[in-house]
Amino acid sequence: KEAGVAKAKAEEEQRARVAAEKRLKEAEASANLAAAQAAKYDASAATSGAAEDVTRQWSCEADDGFVPYAEEDNAAINLAFNPFNPESSDPVYWSERGYDYEINWEFFAQVNLQTGSSRMIRFEKAPKRAPGMTLLPAGAKPWSIPAQSLSNGTVLYSIKASSLDSRDTREQAEFNFAYGQMLRLAENSRTYHVTQVDFYESPLVKAKYESKKKSMPHSNEFWVFHGTKTEDAKNAIMTGGFKVGGQDTRVPIVNGKVHGNGVYTATGPNTPMTSYSGESKRVILAKALEGTRGTQGASDCWAPRGDWLVFRTGEQLLPTYVVHWA
Repeated sequence: KEAGVAKAKAEEEQRARVAAEKRLKEAEASANLAAAQAAKYDASAATSGAAEDVTRQWSCEADDGFVPYAEEDNAAINLAFNPFNPESSDPVYWSERGYDYEINWEFFAQVNLQTGSSRMIRFEKAPKRAPGMTLLPAGAKPWSIPAQSLSNGTVLYSIKASSLDSRDTREQAEFNFAYGQMLRLAENSRTYHVTQVDFYESPLVKAKYESKKKSMPHSNEFWVFHGTKTEDAKNAIMTGGFKVGGQDTRVPIVNGKVHGNGVYTATGPNTPMTSYSGESKRVILAKALEGTRGTQGASDCWAPRGDWLVFRTGEQLLPTYVVHWA
């Protein structure tokens, strides 16, 4: 029986190697260097398992050579890319400096959708980070607690207040920031006891936010709160980003649209905590791009009342923390 399993595995590896080598010859014949590079990678990965040990740093052709994509853009491209069948890779779109772009996987090219011009893209292999490992901001300390892996490459660090002491750690810093932001801005803050802060990092959501940020180069950034009652809604937001109810066909309007279509938030936690979190006793804390503030539905965001802010698009928000209280 073991011999039969080994034989079947060897035959499967041989078929994968032959298919990859065939695609390599086709790519080289068409001078598609990037596709040839992907095929070479697949040919070696078919038997060595290299796909598990490396990741890709993508770059785009420029006048003076190839320029690497930023971390967030690179993450989005890697999420979309299917190395064993590049032409079936997911689409990648973004806007920058007033132009819309896409990745054409058939020709391994970045295409300007307005002008039609294209530039070749390629990748280089780099060591893959351990599961749940995140790139730290400059000066940030490493995590000393384990991460949980979620969908879309998202990682979650759950920080319980009872687990913290006086050590200077990454989880201490993240907890203190979210805790301080909430209690500093909450009315009757003494009635709330923060029991846990969840820190999320999603390369997909961050890539969307950074892409939006490039189209709003002079926008103010600040922190806002958003309340949601269900676990499913909270998970969808933290791993896939905010969606505008009624615009995305998969997301219904839950709490009405008296102040227009958009993502409803507040700069303080009280309204999200008391009116929209229900019995969940948690609230989302997100970084936000203000853009232009003004007319409802026409500006990037508007302030209908009090500390409320409605954002026209979900990409203007980067959900980062979920704060739990008792």
